[in-house]
Amino acid sequence: MLYLLANPTCKCFKSIIENIHYILIKHEIPVIIMQSYNYNDDCTEDIWIVIWNSLEKLPKKCIIYNLDPLIPKIKDMLNKLIAKSPDSTILQFIDYCYGSNYKAISSLCIPYVIIPYGYSSYYEHLKNKYISKTSIPTKEIDVLFYGNVTGRRSDLLKEIVKFCKENSFKIMICNNNLYDDGKKLLMITKSRIVISLASSDAKNIGTNDLARLSLVLSIGEFVITEYIGDHIVEDTMSKYVPHCKTKEEILERIKHFLLHEDDRHNMINIANKKFRKDFNFEKDFISNLSIEQFSCYSRNRSVLVLSNETCENLIDDVLDPICCLIRGLKDNKVKIYSNINSSSFDNLEGKHNYILDINRKNIVAYLDFSDDNMTRVINSEYKTHCKCYFKRECTNELKNKGCITFP
Repeated sequence: MLYLLANPTCKCFKSIIENIHYILIKHEIPVIIMQSYNYNDDCTEDIWIVIWNSLEKLPKKCIIYNLDPLIPKIKDMLNKLIAKSPDSTILQFIDYCYGSNYKAISSLCIPYVIIPYGYSSYYEHLKNKYISKTSIPTKEIDVLFYGNVTGRRSDLLKEIVKFCKENSFKIMICNNNLYDDGKKLLMITKSRIVISLASSDAKNIGTNDLARLSLVLSIGEFVITEYIGDHIVEDTMSKYVPHCKTKEEILERIKHFLLHEDDRHNMINIANKKFRKDFNFEKDFISNLSIEQFSCYSRNRSVLVLSNETCENLIDDVLDPICCLIRGLKDNKVKIYSNINSSSFDNLEGKHNYILDINRKNIVAYLDFSDDNMTRVINSEYKTHCKCYFKRECTNELKNKGCITFP
């Protein structure tokens, strides 16, 4: 089974993890997103996609997705993690940027590939979810920066804030506090210009702020950034994203594109046409994976949902935002049964590969009858093979009702 670990140490990685999860599900690659990892409970047949800096030990078989600039201090952390994981097999190390990270990886002798962060339909999905098409937010903010205001960013932003005040431009700085997807997208769509500034560590390895650039461009908004030294990306992206070499050029570009709205919209139109072709993270990430390796179950499986909710509420409130596992299968491939009682539970066994039992909008159980009627256990807090797997807090109650049995 393929697992995705969603416990990164940095909050800004949250949407990136969710993006990868969305992409895998959209392309019908079965994946379970997990909040924690326990090496002792790991099965050798399982494959984990991990952001490595959240781990004390690597899974037995893993794909590392790297989002860190591998400056010496961070490289040493990675080396120590690999040294503590002698029984782990790293199937691939996927890097988010070009830059000079490859120099830090070359000595480790592990499979290495660069997939620059870029366009994903996940961000369009978020925009459709949070931004009303009938009531598009007005552009109330001239200049927006969101992110961690430290190091070189702090000095640059002081100059930008001063410049905006002198020119009566409204600027908004969200210092390391804009992590909610809905609030973030609303803030971006209310802004005429988003400023993307590389962190000190990113500049040291010669790469730009690709995660921020990708989000803004994927939802059709305007961003100004810097020339950092990643020519493979910058020479192409600079055709529709203003790249600046100096602080003075950043200020000049801000003023120009605020006073010349048509020029700003022309750049947005070019980006809408070219960005997803030039930097299609979704396509490249899927192409890099061996689909056959991860598609261990039939793609045409049906899904059964047990719930005390009405079917209408289930579709709107539960399946879409919570049950990402079956996103994209909500139409003819999903069978929904409401108010299933315990006496009829056993009769359902084996008729459907996957059963999700949802109670009051919380996923209570995940059942898989496709493997010799034995459930693949998916939660490290309750690791044991059983006929049916339930969350710890629900187990005793459901067992007493006769809904589950243990071998």
